[in-house]
Amino acid sequence: DTATTTIAGDVIVDGSATLYINADTTINGGDITTSGAGTTVTTSAGTPTVTMSGTGNIGGGTTPTLVFYNLNTAGSGTTSIINSATINNDVSIGNGTTVSFNANTTVNGGDLVTTGTGSVNSAASSVFINNTGNIGGGTGTIEFINLYLGNSSPGTTTLMSDVSITNILDIANSHIFNISSNDIILGDMSYADGGNLVIGSGGVFSQDAGTTYLYDADGSYSILSNAGTVIFSNLQIGPSTPDNGTYEYEVDGEFTVLNDFEMNSAGSGIHTFGMSSNDAQLTVQGSFTLGTGSIYDAAGTSPLTIGNDFTNNGTFTHNNGKVIFNDLANTSTLTYSSATTFGELEVTTAGKQLQFDNDAQTNVAIDLTLTGSNCSSGRIFLDSDVNDSLFELNATGAYSIDYVDVEDSHAIAALTATNSTEDDFGSNTNWTIDRGECATISFSISDNSIGYGELATSTDRYATGDFSGSGSEVEAHTISASTNAPGGYVITVEGDSLTSYDDSYQISSIGGSNTSSTPGDEQFGIRAELTAGSGTITAPYDGVGFAYGATEGSPDEIASGEGDSISSTYSIRYLGNIAPETQASNYSTVLTYTTTGTF
Repeated sequence: DTATTTIAGDVIVDGSATLYINADTTINGGDITTSGAGTTVTTSAGTPTVTMSGTGNIGGGTTPTLVFYNLNTAGSGTTSIINSATINNDVSIGNGTTVSFNANTTVNGGDLVTTGTGSVNSAASSVFINNTGNIGGGTGTIEFINLYLGNSSPGTTTLMSDVSITNILDIANSHIFNISSNDIILGDMSYADGGNLVIGSGGVFSQDAGTTYLYDADGSYSILSNAGTVIFSNLQIGPSTPDNGTYEYEVDGEFTVLNDFEMNSAGSGIHTFGMSSNDAQLTVQGSFTLGTGSIYDAAGTSPLTIGNDFTNNGTFTHNNGKVIFNDLANTSTLTYSSATTFGELEVTTAGKQLQFDNDAQTNVAIDLTLTGSNCSSGRIFLDSDVNDSLFELNATGAYSIDYVDVEDSHAIAALTATNSTEDDFGSNTNWTIDRGECATISFSISDNSIGYGELATSTDRYATGDFSGSGSEVEAHTISASTNAPGGYVITVEGDSLTSYDDSYQISSIGGSNTSSTPGDEQFGIRAELTAGSGTITAPYDGVGFAYGATEGSPDEIASGEGDSISSTYSIRYLGNIAPETQASNYSTVLTYTTTGTF
């Protein structure tokens, strides 16, 4: 056949005959039937396209040779390839048609594309695709039993539609399988032989979005990376509908899940994800979830790294391995259906926040490492998943806790955190919070120069910030203080009473009893009011009257506060009265306020 041809019916090649198709040919009957032994259908020249229309078979007889350059389908119906075939270039499956690979088929051009509802299925056979090209593109189903990519000539295969692969997906050395944003199903609950995802050295399995569904019948599905790269967008292990089977998945290599990892969302059957045998490494940038009936058999040396939440409603077997929480952008919430034990638990990402299950206990058997970088935003923040409800943490092995902030926690075995803080003072039990470098105390005064104006025997006089004074009680200035010291803070005042400019006379201070103002008597005193925060005024400065019992070198406590880091503000008022016998002069004094933390 050397001219473009349309055949209304079928093509039959008998016995040991050879049919050369060297021009574009359309076969509307649906069949290219080979019979007997030694029959050949091939192309010896040109780049012809064979287009099949209608329902029928390609092949037959005893091991025929079937070689096409391009193979297309059009119209309607199903084209079944029933003997091994080679397409030296591409396969294009048209809208409304199906290609069924019932025998091993090789596509060397790289493309196995579909249009519209065009579909692909196979039965107990393998499809081999080499070089660079696309799979899919339409809306029809694409199903393979075994799919081998790049075995004889590597390149890049880009998936353009969702696909399911029942048994084996084999990505050869240096070949790239770009799943893009499509869903892919690996394995089949009804296929008894298990399955394999095999990535050769330098090979790549990469998924940007969508979900990879990993299913297995009663047997074992293996994931073998062989120094290749495996990147899932989302990985879901087990069916989404109830199933009571027993399933195993064995893993070897390093794997990354860009979003979420979930096992057995249906909550039935028993699903074991085995990382320990080959010490496989898994990084989940999103959340890690074990459903009911799930068993995660962790690697003993290679870490499990999680960016977001950890949920265990199944069985987490730690095997003395390490779990790392590392994504600063997420607050990781750890919740369990029962107490969960980690071999090693490590958080060293500065600023990372974690919330622990308040109901089920968190255990760390080997080593707990919580290390921030500074006393502010670089701390590791630990809290309960329910505010004011303590989470229980039992670290029975070694531990190192530095630059953390702890809230609402009960340590079963006593823990000490160095250079650390408590967000809610007193909310933790069996913890020793050694603030170290993170100890803080603050103090400020709104105005350090005040005055009474002119004192008189006939009226009260109160100090003001503008030095003019007032005939009625007013605030002269404010003092603010806070600390995270476990023992809180105290504020003291010291200094002598009002003294004449030549130091020859001193107005009497009121003393250590709260006393009302009496014009005509010498009185120097202060009183304080709490206007913000949680601090406490110390007697006798807390009454409606005034007092002053301090002198230079002998301070009086005026206020105190807890180590809750809450800033308290105190309004300070000053009384100055004179008697007829008071010596005329300019009077002044220097009072010193000191805030001291108890660390």
